[in-house]
Amino acid sequence: MCIICQTATIGASLLTSVLPISVSPPEAAVPTKSGTACRTIGATTVAKSVTLTCKRVGKRLVWTRTSQVTPRTTTTTVTPTATTLPVTTGGFSPDAQCADQETPRTTYWQVSNGFPKFAERIPSAGSVRVMMLPVDFPDVVATGSPATDMLPITRALTSVFGNLSNGALSFEFSTLPNYLRVGRAAESWGMGTYGGGRGDTYVADIVRELDQQVNFSGVDVLVVMAPPSLRSNQIAYSPAMPYPQSAPLMTGEKAIFSATMTGADAWRDPMTIVHEFGHLIGLTDLYAMSLSDEVRTTHHYTGKWDFMGYAWTKGMFGWQRFLQGWLEDAEVLCANNAGEFTATLSPLGSTAKSSELLLLRGASGKLVGLEVRRPGAMDEFVSESNQGVLVYTIDPSGTTGGGPLRVQGLTLDRNTYLATAPLRVGQALTVDGWTITVTASGAAGDAVRVSR
Repeated sequence: MCIICQTATIGASLLTSVLPISVSPPEAAVPTKSGTACRTIGATTVAKSVTLTCKRVGKRLVWTRTSQVTPRTTTTTVTPTATTLPVTTGGFSPDAQCADQETPRTTYWQVSNGFPKFAERIPSAGSVRVMMLPVDFPDVVATGSPATDMLPITRALTSVFGNLSNGALSFEFSTLPNYLRVGRAAESWGMGTYGGGRGDTYVADIVRELDQQVNFSGVDVLVVMAPPSLRSNQIAYSPAMPYPQSAPLMTGEKAIFSATMTGADAWRDPMTIVHEFGHLIGLTDLYAMSLSDEVRTTHHYTGKWDFMGYAWTKGMFGWQRFLQGWLEDAEVLCANNAGEFTATLSPLGSTAKSSELLLLRGASGKLVGLEVRRPGAMDEFVSESNQGVLVYTIDPSGTTGGGPLRVQGLTLDRNTYLATAPLRVGQALTVDGWTITVTASGAAGDAVRVSR
């Protein structure tokens, strides 16, 4: 659940065959939409009244949105069963003005909570090739097959990222027919306690030893997969390695910029590796790395509202989705200047192209995010008793583990992972100069009035 702090230099060599494993994307995925693969540069198509153009993004061809259906300053009145929600009003700014929180360019491990995303990170759309490299050890002998053992992890990755990206991001998994034996004991890397040893050294050592046997030429992401029988006192945890441009993981065929590994915690819950892939797509840790009199719990800042803060939940903040392009411009409202505004927000993850995230420029110059959280497949932490408008501050200049995103609320109970933070109808909260009041709630979303 962490990012390694340094890198290790590794040697180069060559490799062999892989066994492709097909994992189907979620049924909700739409064949032709922004971010999905296309074949011919310059080709156009129309999906749901939106014009898409085939463009090159990195090494892939993907459909890119070239026109929008809905003007950015208006929202249609939503009428649920019992409650009529008001029309969105106010002079909202272009979304670009609320996306100007530029990423610090000085970090070694290139992850951030601001724009623009580091180019070396996993792309937010398209098909990404993931090799599950199966290895065992003299003290951890595999008894199963790699293709079967990896399924809980590959299914979790496919489900979570497929749903969060609305099908834009998918993974193509491959593995080897059998586990490859490493010459030294698993416990020899000193990773038998959380934070002990070095995951980047472990991955580099294994790649160096097996480079002659494995073909890495088609690999975008490497996952060094130890057997499920691995014990915590041998390798306790599963760090991510989001390598920078200047120091990739080198193999005989190519440089790799994204890698992780399975410690014992990955086999207890596959969401562990989903969290690590969050780093590989460019996101920071949202949990507190250092405790103090003020910061008393690891999950002090964001509770269970985002899996980058609590690895074993499936939720993700709207800001994180916006960073990845999984919330489009038509789904984000921006109040860049002081004033009074009314906005109706659909629940985060709604399939309709309606506003799901409201960003407010605070008195500090930083942002405040508002979104509606409802029970759902990606929000198992949410129930009818704690659904509502979730408010949080956004400081992309904050360090990983230092609270760049922080949930706000009238009651913030760390013992319940900030479960009661969302605002309900009639409740008001002032954050960074903005007074936020929930004025209505219905099946189609919640209405808020904000003023500064």
